Amino acid sequence: MQKQSTLRKTVFSALCLAVGLVIKQFSIMLPLMGAGGLRISFSGIPVVIPAMLFGPWYGAAVYFCSDIIGYILKPEGDWIPWLTLTAALGGFLRGLFWQFLKNRDNKKLAGGLTALFAFVLVTGVVNQVSYSFFPESVLTDFLFNLKSKGQSQMYFATLIPMLAGAVGLLIMGINFVISKKNISGEKNNFIKYSVLLLSVGIIITTINTPILMAFYGMKKAFILFYIPRIAEEVIVTTINAYVLSLIMPRISKLI
Repeated sequence: MQKQSTLRKTVFSALCLAVGLVIKQFSIMLPLMGAGGLRISFSGIPVVIPAMLFGPWYGAAVYFCSDIIGYILKPEGDWIPWLTLTAALGGFLRGLFWQFLKNRDNKKLAGGLTALFAFVLVTGVVNQVSYSFFPESVLTDFLFNLKSKGQSQMYFATLIPMLAGAVGLLIMGINFVISKKNISGEKNNFIKYSVLLLSVGIIITTINTPILMAFYGMKKAFILFYIPRIAEEVIVTTINAYVLSLIMPRISKLI
């Protein structure tokens, strides 16, 4: 019985991998500062499903194979082994994080995240206002000290919190609309899928960005390479989360 269960999981994971590889052939690689650092693809929708259904090790295996086979089928730029390892790490983390998220109450999670994103947005706005209009304040002195260490350091106290808070509240608004329009009676997990994909996506993007910069010998500021990649991650993740909220109830009934 155990062998049959393992075989079933493996076959389904291979099917998800195959679908992901087909979708990956239609991905778009955009140049970023002279390097192929920005890929727009929705292949993450099928490949994340084994991680959510069967756990982190299945997720790691599917993401690892997707990166290698995807490059063989459609080579774009240079193959960087470290990125294959971080892809596997991403699959593992998605499976691991889902074990924590899947049984959480959606309303409590949404309420807590709304408060968090509002706080982050307000923090960024307060820091920016203090820096721009109150040059003698203690907070501005702190921000000037950050700026003295590099412009990108100050962005982490002003621009990035404002963007993160605004985007987070936008996602919460989308979740609210989806919940109100849910007439099927099925549980809406859009917010959980968004948290799962976005949290791991940001972790992996943060790890991958300095790897890419080192590989291509880039000397520009980290933040200039990082922000476009994060923006792409947020947009694609929101779409992926919405699609998953539509298909996962059906898939779960089949497995």
